Amino acid sequence: MMVETGKSQQGTAIVTGASSGIGAVYANRLANRGFDLILVARRLDRLEAAADRIRGMSGRRVDIVAADLANEDGIRRVEEIVRDAPDLSLIANVAGAGALGPASLVDPAAVEAMLKVNVVALTRLSLAAARRFTSIKSGTIINIGSIVALMAAPGAGAYCGSKSYVLYFSRALQAEVGSHGVTVQVVMPGPVHSEFFGERPPPFPHE
Repeated sequence: MMVETGKSQQGTAIVTGASSGIGAVYANRLANRGFDLILVARRLDRLEAAADRIRGMSGRRVDIVAADLANEDGIRRVEEIVRDAPDLSLIANVAGAGALGPASLVDPAAVEAMLKVNVVALTRLSLAAARRFTSIKSGTIINIGSIVALMAAPGAGAYCGSKSYVLYFSRALQAEVGSHGVTVQVVMPGPVHSEFFGERPPPFPHE
């Protein structure tokens, strides 16, 4: 689904996890800065609502892709978009998952799905973007990590490990591609009041 507008001087940005939370904020702010957008998330209805809101707010072109980055088909589909989308200049890997609970009780299948999103999908999309951006000596890769990358939190061992991976993978990638005009940024937020915590999030401090 798309709306034709004038060509963006900023280029096109892909945002994963774009239907809510941090991803929705990135999508809004990138549109306000003049980027056309490709929004990726699992839920088509939420994507359509987000795209309509951003088009009305910014007048930018917004395409949507319903894809689950916890499965191979979803990852491959977005990889192809990273390779082929016209005028791509930025990707924000915001999609993330959590599988929290004591190691003796947490569902191994949930942990595997989390690692697929937090590690495998992020890595493959970053590498696809790095190959494209180094060839044109321009582009930005933003990877959303977490402050828990620097912690060993009981009940969140696999999640902490996945975010530690994001931190050090992103740093290494920046060291490799920085001399080719490509910027890699890793963002490490603390707790964010979002759907990540489910329907009953814990108390959050006032900002």
